[in-house]
Amino acid sequence: MTTIEFKRMLIDHCGLKPGGRNVWWRAQTCPFCGNNKWKFYLYINVNDDSSVGYDCKRCNTKSQLIDQTVLNSLGIFGEQIPKFKGVKTIRQNGELFTDLELLPESTDVSDVQNYINSRIGVIPTFDELRMFNYVADPVKYCKTVSSNEFNPNMFINRFCFKLTNGALTCRYHNDAQTRWIKHSVINNAGPGLYTINHSVNPSLPINIAIAEGVFDIMGLYYHAGIENCLYISTQGTNYASGILHTLNKGIFGSNVSIGIYKDGNVQNHEIRYNKRYEQLFKSITIYENIIESDYGYPKNKIEIHKSLTKGRS
Repeated sequence: MTTIEFKRMLIDHCGLKPGGRNVWWRAQTCPFCGNNKWKFYLYINVNDDSSVGYDCKRCNTKSQLIDQTVLNSLGIFGEQIPKFKGVKTIRQNGELFTDLELLPESTDVSDVQNYINSRIGVIPTFDELRMFNYVADPVKYCKTVSSNEFNPNMFINRFCFKLTNGALTCRYHNDAQTRWIKHSVINNAGPGLYTINHSVNPSLPINIAIAEGVFDIMGLYYHAGIENCLYISTQGTNYASGILHTLNKGIFGSNVSIGIYKDGNVQNHEIRYNKRYEQLFKSITIYENIIESDYGYPKNKIEIHKSLTKGRS
């Protein structure tokens, strides 16, 4: 069987649905995590001899080359996988576990509302907590998405938020304790960022706000007055990861401006990124809060000044 015949067999006889760009196809069930919500993608390009790859958007299992496990899960047995001339590199750009309900309607959110109000000076609405990827029941979440063992007591008295790689970052209510913990649910899922789950209007100028922490970008969301903005927390000083995340989402161009909102203890020269990025955006600007060390404060403690600008403009 030729490579093209093999690919046609997969498309015509395995119950696949189109997944985009005429080369991505979706299977109902992932053979690795068992999710049956059509999150298992196969790369099948019938116009060349590139390899058939796969990428589960639920458990992040992916490979450049299809194997017998996947073939059998598609109902194909005893068929040899042909030798492909090229290898397709599979990149995971999407966030994990976006289909789960993190905050059920019946949840009492008064505690997390009061805590965010004590930090930011604003009581978030129920819908905003959903937008903030607040995880009401971290124990249930971990049991749902992972078979890995964990100690449920680690989540006591903590407010948890989901990261892009499916992991949780959790804040202790009392600053006297270890303030933040992270709990990974998928092995080798890569570093996770924290994002606010909302969209922008692509027909208008787009702003990207990149800061270190969860409450930094909440403070920016409420107090900075940034229009048509996506918010990214890099969970540390690797601000370049926020720029790369933006590029991986396909967001760049002369109408996109990057704002890096650095902590007060970070010097401009310590912020490093690929200089070619400057040609991919309207501008890359570094900002700082001249009143406090970061942005996780009420509005009267945030005064943002421009520190450095580079890029096209």
